[in-house]
Amino acid sequence: MATHRAFNRERTKRQENPDLGLCDGVVSTRILQALYTAAAEYDALGVPYVAIGGIAVGAYGAPRATKDVDFLVGEEAFEHHGPLVSFRPGLPIQSGGVGIDPVSIGLGEDFLLETFDHPAVSRGVPVIGLPPLIYLKLRAGRHQDLADVTRLLEAGIDERPVRQYLRKHASDLISKLERCRQEEP
Repeated sequence: MATHRAFNRERTKRQENPDLGLCDGVVSTRILQALYTAAAEYDALGVPYVAIGGIAVGAYGAPRATKDVDFLVGEEAFEHHGPLVSFRPGLPIQSGGVGIDPVSIGLGEDFLLETFDHPAVSRGVPVIGLPPLIYLKLRAGRHQDLADVTRLLEAGIDERPVRQYLRKHASDLISKLERCRQEEP
């Protein structure tokens, strides 16, 4: 029988705005440098982007080690050649031996375009908002993604905007959010 995990919201200050400084000492300096270098390259190319993945999870209060840098990128990151799609020349896919993963917005996910409009910026890098970050993690549904959601819940995030976002854009994922809340340590 699964027990409910006790969430101590007093233990940690709620992390409403991302702070990449929370990744210092947990995420390797090499990975963080790749983040900043790739962000500068996206800026130079005029490609809309926001940091996602493990680094964004860390910026919201649940830092963990990661081996790559993930960005949600706009359509400007790609070139279309009939039915073939390729990365735009100069788009960073690695920096200093660290993989840079540009993730495109999927079909039916046009609502994610709003993440580029007014992202929170930490240390000069736009970071995805917490509700769309959790949406992406739940949608991916891999073990690490669900563990990230659980760790964010444990960190004391405000679930209200997350639930509102999911109800509006992907109500089928609310049950996954509930399962993350019930995970045992």
